[in-house]
Amino acid sequence: MAKLNTNSANAIFMAMEKFKILHKRLHYIKRLPIRDLPASSQYQLGFFYHQGQPVAQNFATAVNWYQKAATFELAAAQTALGFCYYHGEGVSQDFDIAAEWFTKSANQGHAIAQFYLGVIYAYGEGVSLDLSLAAKWFSASAAQGDAEAQYNLAICYATGQGVVQDFSTAVEWFKKAAALGNTLAEQQLELLHSNCSDQ
Repeated sequence: MAKLNTNSANAIFMAMEKFKILHKRLHYIKRLPIRDLPASSQYQLGFFYHQGQPVAQNFATAVNWYQKAATFELAAAQTALGFCYYHGEGVSQDFDIAAEWFTKSANQGHAIAQFYLGVIYAYGEGVSLDLSLAAKWFSASAAQGDAEAQYNLAICYATGQGVVQDFSTAVEWFKKAAALGNTLAEQQLELLHSNCSDQ
């Protein structure tokens, strides 16, 4: 008989405990009258329905809860709404509305919204293409430790898109992103290293 790996057993136990906590939280939240639900609980319900745990996945219901929470200026809910509109989950895809929600949240300092706002400006989705603003929002998110934003900011510096081209700054951001596990940044560093070795 194969011996159960201790790490696997611990991971299974932790997943089961997390699931029990989610069920308890959902049971508690569902018992409260809607008018008494704080914005964070409304957001949490939206997240449950968005992820499909511990309830059946329902994007439209998730959007409904996110909208309720977003009326209280909850940045996480605003970001989630932006994400839903950007990807067309539970609503028709609409880059204009996604940009509005990401902007509200990004202005409150939400790193994920700042990253998405950078993407939107980099591709001109729902806004006019503006590489300077893309770099600005990537920079704001990167400063908070978002690896995707760090990678994108490094690309901006490496190519001179939206910022003055600066290879040393690009390498710094690639290194930070790679340290957080961004494989694209790791590949860029390997490529830069092999190019330097060839010269």
